[in-house]
Amino acid sequence: MERLDLAPKTQTVYGPLFNDPESIYRLEPSEEVDAAWETISQVGLFAISGEEVVKLGKDPLKTVKLSEDMGEF
Repeated sequence: MERLDLAPKTQTVYGPLFNDPESIYRLEPSEEVDAAWETISQVGLFAISGEEVVKLGKDPLKTVKLSEDMGEF
């Protein structure tokens, strides 16, 4: 997608086998854990044009149409 800056980057992620030090994201389910996941998993709308849908090899007739008041793309 030409509209996005998708420059690759190298990032080191600390992912120990055991939960040490303890991370809220690896605890047993609870309201507190759910709230933590909710803060990092918000998914917004990403509007693209019919032409961009075709470039992705998809059928624009099978997409969700956004109303004009939902913003420009």
